[in-house]
Amino acid sequence: MNLTPQITPEQVRSLKVSNGRLVEKANKYQVSPAADRTYGGVVFDSKREMVIAQTLDVQKAAGLIKRIDRQVKYPMVVNGKHICTLIVDFKVLYQDGSVEAIEVKGFPTPVWKLKWALFKALYPETVLKVVK
Repeated sequence: MNLTPQITPEQVRSLKVSNGRLVEKANKYQVSPAADRTYGGVVFDSKREMVIAQTLDVQKAAGLIKRIDRQVKYPMVVNGKHICTLIVDFKVLYQDGSVEAIEVKGFPTPVWKLKWALFKALYPETVLKVVK
């Protein structure tokens, strides 16, 4: 009879030694477990992003939104050279044809701020919305 508990490699990576005991590592971004961030079969990066997805789905069901795309890539090309790519959390196409890019951001990094500035310059027709 084997009494040794079976531990997966993922579980091992989530442990650390503190005061001579094994304890679970805290997530450096304080993100809740995946079960708390799952909606419609999708695991979101944060609860806030999940709530935005739920809100957009309600608006779509009400007929205000024509289409919602997740994790949309916007290439940043300047003078024919690809500089970087910004991936926004949601791209929303409204019934009137207007487009809105929605980014859910807990902590804006310097790199993200630069990408966002490039986005504003290269895609002026797209409304930008940051949810903090």
